[in-house]
Amino acid sequence: MVENGVYGKTMRHRTFLVPYMGDISHVLAASLRHMGIDSRALPTNTEDAYRMADKHVYTETCFPLKGVVGDTLSFLDAESRRRGKENVENSYLVALPTTCGPCRFGKYGEVLRQFLDKEGFEKVPVAGPSTETNYTDLLGTGYSMRDKMRFYSLVMKSVIASDLLDDMLLRYRPYAADRAEVNRLKDGCLAELVGILEDGGNMKRLRQWAVSSLAAFRQYDGERRFPLVLYAGEIYMRKHDPYTANVVERLEAKGLEVIRPPVLEWIEYIVRTNIGTVKRAWQWGLRSGDPRRSLGALLRLWLYQVNYKKLHKTKNNILGPVRMHLADRHILPEAEALIDKLEAVGEFHGRITGEAALSIGLAYFLMNGLVPSRNGTHLSGMFHVGPFTCMQEGVAAAKIDSLADDLRRKNPEVMFPVLHGFFGDSPNPNLEAEIAVFTEQCYQKRDLLYQKP
Repeated sequence: MVENGVYGKTMRHRTFLVPYMGDISHVLAASLRHMGIDSRALPTNTEDAYRMADKHVYTETCFPLKGVVGDTLSFLDAESRRRGKENVENSYLVALPTTCGPCRFGKYGEVLRQFLDKEGFEKVPVAGPSTETNYTDLLGTGYSMRDKMRFYSLVMKSVIASDLLDDMLLRYRPYAADRAEVNRLKDGCLAELVGILEDGGNMKRLRQWAVSSLAAFRQYDGERRFPLVLYAGEIYMRKHDPYTANVVERLEAKGLEVIRPPVLEWIEYIVRTNIGTVKRAWQWGLRSGDPRRSLGALLRLWLYQVNYKKLHKTKNNILGPVRMHLADRHILPEAEALIDKLEAVGEFHGRITGEAALSIGLAYFLMNGLVPSRNGTHLSGMFHVGPFTCMQEGVAAAKIDSLADDLRRKNPEVMFPVLHGFFGDSPNPNLEAEIAVFTEQCYQKRDLLYQKP
């Protein structure tokens, strides 16, 4: 979590820079500002960002890594030319979440640190919360447990509300004559949400915001729904629309409605994984006769379970006034159900951590008709997205294709449209043609589902 032990109250004089990953970055920055920490989401998808990324990352590698590197370095470079390098080095901190392991979050901080040093920004800290604590260490050191829990609660409200806004956008934008107009509406709703979170995220105001935002979006509803398509995969790519050449809007232009799994899915997955880890630590402490270790694990287990219950209570409170209107989109199983099912059928093991399990689990549920329909609306296909060369999503794509082949061998009449889109420096030369075929298959699948007795 901490680089050089500097993340915490001693850094409150710095502006925290949150790497861009969709609207979630703006609401997290707003939550930090409520705690008295100046914060902002980094600009993204600029010419300078691409230039700076190419300067340091020479090979076709994880596109999210290039995005974070380019966005961060280009911003600091521009600020140093405007304000002076010494001023910049004493003014900013890059707030970068981390996890364990060799891929993605586990190495971003280390690699970014090297590139910052090469550019002469040795004094700009790179620090952030860790998945190992369910992000309960978001504030870092020097804060009371009460402050940490209050901030964690605000962040969960931020995540849930941001997910809800994204869901409203994707529900109604496909049916608008002018999608840019709907995007502007979303930006206005986001600005209002940011203000509520900066003020502390009062639940009554959040519920009122949800109702008024939905009312504004519903003016774009169509007479008949398009086929629903699951847009799943690596979380950075599926949330950072510019880095996928805005493929979601390209799908909408073809007459498809997209369901994008929420950021909350990742939080739930982390909690599920950490609960399993501390349970094993507790059991190991008992077997080895180490009561101190057992007690520590038991306390962490209690904390994680309490946070998990609060998380779902907060979700129900915010979604309550609008849940009925979006019920046919809120049909995806939770992360725990995905992992448990994959383990039960022998297709994947929960101890193999990472996002691949979530993508595979969602595909398995869809292929086997385990995702419920509501109001007669069915999911008709899956667009699986990831960075080119990504290990996790490469594994997921191979496993999804294998599951689909097994399904077709057992039941040749079953149709399951799935399209893998991998984005990076190398373009997808046949993507437009593949989307056209995929769209046709989704319409056929939708029609077949409606014909079922």
